[in-house]
Amino acid sequence: MSLSGNWKTAWAATVLRLAGLFWLGLMGTGLLFGQNALIDVGASVDRNRITVGDRITYTLTVRHQPGIEVHAPGQMPGIGELSVVAFKTLPPRQDDQGIHLGFQYTVTAFDTGTFAIPAFPIAWRDSAGAPFQFADSPTLTVTVESVLNAEDQDLRDIRPPYGLSPDWQRWLLWGGILLLLLALAYYLWRRWRGREVPRIIRRKEVIRPAHEVALEAIEALMGEALPERGEFKTFFTRLSEIMRHYLEQRYYIKAMEETSSEILLSLADSGLNDDLRSLIKGIFHNCDLVKFARVIPGLEESRATVAYCREFIGKTRLEFERVEREIVETEPSGEGEA
Repeated sequence: MSLSGNWKTAWAATVLRLAGLFWLGLMGTGLLFGQNALIDVGASVDRNRITVGDRITYTLTVRHQPGIEVHAPGQMPGIGELSVVAFKTLPPRQDDQGIHLGFQYTVTAFDTGTFAIPAFPIAWRDSAGAPFQFADSPTLTVTVESVLNAEDQDLRDIRPPYGLSPDWQRWLLWGGILLLLLALAYYLWRRWRGREVPRIIRRKEVIRPAHEVALEAIEALMGEALPERGEFKTFFTRLSEIMRHYLEQRYYIKAMEETSSEILLSLADSGLNDDLRSLIKGIFHNCDLVKFARVIPGLEESRATVAYCREFIGKTRLEFERVEREIVETEPSGEGEA
């Protein structure tokens, strides 16, 4: 091969090598700034079919790139309709794909059926001061079966009664007659004493508007000064419950049983406009950050969230006249009354 041929071969190899490096650079840029590469949340169970009372392990895995701030989840009473009986954090590890975190929940169920383990929100941000974002784990299902086998669940005829001797039959007959006579004597005695005469109690109950109940509950919560004592999780949990009760009474949705996302869909079906849905979404977002992601807000952020709650209630309040209804109850009269 000539010198000219060697030079051309070397030049072609250099061009191919530079093109390969440029392609890898583009791919690396896409992975670095793609959300799926910054953080990825997975979930698994060691078994998805158990019997009532059995325990299974629900594992939550988080892979994120260095420099990403992740708020790790902690102990909680339940996940979906499953009860949590134990929790532990797995040791973190790091490899070429990033930093790997693991959290294990031992859960159980006390009823039969197919239960959904909902998506678990993990709060994260890519730099200090940046707003938190959520990455959700996949939704899983667990089937809980009865401990009875198919043979035990079949209906069977009752066993025939045991026969009694004539002496036992005679004793039972006279015993039954005696009990009837005693019951009749007791009834006549109570009638003579006047105990069978009931006393009527009437009271009135006022049906209050939902916004009055909610605002009163918020004022009572603020009076406990929980944020000032550092009890932010308790404060935001109760504030979320107050707003859910208000939405149930105002829009007749099952807000206490739904997730924040499901509540927004129900409110959209109820005709709530986009601005108000955005306002209530921000309220639940702040509450979820403290409840699930263990974010510790400041006093000003706590007061601002309360102000948003009051603003939402003020803009959605439904005015109507107070309704009074009479409730009639009866109780036995006291001893010695005629």
